[in-house]
Amino acid sequence: MPALVKFYRSNHGDSSDFEILAVSIDEDTKAAADFATALKVNFPVLLDPRQKMADAYQVDGIPMMFVIDKDGNITYGRAGYTMAMEFELARQLGIDQKKSPEGAPNADASH
Repeated sequence: MPALVKFYRSNHGDSSDFEILAVSIDEDTKAAADFATALKVNFPVLLDPRQKMADAYQVDGIPMMFVIDKDGNITYGRAGYTMAMEFELARQLGIDQKKSPEGAPNADASH
């Protein structure tokens, strides 16, 4: 989750054409909400304690990541965490990691 928070902060701006949604399948929704708050998650976290969404998308491991295009088609899926997740996600979304979108902070900017 921290890697997604960082990715979102670095790559999502007002003109972005993607959104990140996290889905918690934890039965304890308060614990899931507290976790998101503690990590300062900067994108929506949906609660799925009955795992209806997990079943619909045939999630067989966590964490699970999907890229869904504008037509609702899954174009990428991956179970588990990898150190290269940010780069894989950027590649799947067509994001140049050297540029920051409008409204997003640029880590390379000098002050």
